[in-house]
Amino acid sequence: MVDVPGVLRGSGAPSVAQSSVAGHNREYSPQITAGIVAAIDISTILLAASLAFMLALGVQAPDYERYLYVSMGAAALILTVLYHFELYDFEVLDPPHDQFGKILVATGLPLFIWYVITLTFSAQTPYQRSWWYTFVCICIAAICIERWIVYRALLHLARSGVISRNVVVVGDGPQRDLVLETLCDARRPWIRTLGVFDNQRDHTAAIPRASAWLGTPKDLVEFARRVRVDDVVLVPPRTADTQFTEAVHATRSLAINLQLSASPPFRSLSTDRMVWRNGAGILTLSSKPLDGWRLAAKLIEDKLIAASVLLFLLPLFALIAVAIKLDSSGPVFFCQRRIGFNNKVIEVYKFRTMFHAHRDRDGESLTIKSDPRVSPVGRFLRRTSADELPQLLNVLRGSMSIVGPRPHAIRARVGGKLYGEAVPRYAERHKVKPGITGWAQVNGWRGETATEDELRRRIECDIYYLENWSILFDLRIMLRTIIAIIAGKGAY
Repeated sequence: MVDVPGVLRGSGAPSVAQSSVAGHNREYSPQITAGIVAAIDISTILLAASLAFMLALGVQAPDYERYLYVSMGAAALILTVLYHFELYDFEVLDPPHDQFGKILVATGLPLFIWYVITLTFSAQTPYQRSWWYTFVCICIAAICIERWIVYRALLHLARSGVISRNVVVVGDGPQRDLVLETLCDARRPWIRTLGVFDNQRDHTAAIPRASAWLGTPKDLVEFARRVRVDDVVLVPPRTADTQFTEAVHATRSLAINLQLSASPPFRSLSTDRMVWRNGAGILTLSSKPLDGWRLAAKLIEDKLIAASVLLFLLPLFALIAVAIKLDSSGPVFFCQRRIGFNNKVIEVYKFRTMFHAHRDRDGESLTIKSDPRVSPVGRFLRRTSADELPQLLNVLRGSMSIVGPRPHAIRARVGGKLYGEAVPRYAERHKVKPGITGWAQVNGWRGETATEDELRRRIECDIYYLENWSILFDLRIMLRTIIAIIAGKGAY
């Protein structure tokens, strides 16, 4: 297997520089790009209106606010038409000369409609025609120039490796080769095919375009732990393949967009989740729970709340630290290795609640009621959940969220089985960052997990959270967490 992953365009083993680009560049999001461009469009329209006002009526002319309100209405109408003309679809990047015709119609038509509306309903205070004509000309020209700049900027960022969507292909045969050709679409320069996973022995001769062979399908999960993978395209094998089936099941634990390649005979079965390009159909099977603006909103929520609460609770941190030192010997903080986002092992911070000699770094022995390993101060901290407060540092560092599935110790067991062996869908909870609190905790699933059924109930809550996430849902969980802490149920 190739040890150092890279961008699939060269020959032989990828370079270290390529590996850096593939692993540390920014994930390209068409949704975020569309939102940014929409904001730029609005600014462009309002600036065009202001410039038209100064040119047509003069800087000192009265009623500037009235003209500004009219231009804001025009901006809303133009954005609606631009969206209808699919000019905010950045799944592909159309050259400017292919967009100018659409932009001309999508900008000129709503401006004409808005002119008629204002002319009809503002008869008592008519707007100057000179301003309208100037506004229309400047607005259309400005949006065309702006879209050309956006095109060039995205092209530059993608080709220089600053933004990308990192893709791997799993499978072999002619259909796999067709998929690789499709991924090289010049209108999607941000697509970076990191390589392929298959069971071919002579992989250097079997894979086209001198593409990198990254290993067999069973190596996919380990690869995704080391390198950011955004999309996995599955090409079904021509014959039964155990490793391929295992790879499909393993992707449940990865925060990826899982796609399936379909051959031309299946074109009649196309749905809105399937895209056909160059004769290859790509069907989206599952998407990341958090992507685009949803991921950005979650990140902002985490950073703002963690920083604010941490600053407010600094005096409490000091008091707890003193109490721990007076209660028993040993460090104030305890770091435990737990499973985090994309199955990566993370260090989770807690206030030490056990006697130092009984620390359990890997969580092999779960805490039980009246556990003799827990110190007197530690018992109080656990009952109030104050021992979890240092995890605000994990949130600021980016390894955890305020709300999410609780991170479990890497050796945690129930009924003699590792958690992943006891519950089939257990790994799905790792598609998002673990949280300080979660939907399972506020529904009473805190403390000891004594049976497989109790673990299954927790995992069901975690998966429900993944499938129904929203900012309001997070706020609801936070509020219920405070109530649960006051009640003190289930924690020891």
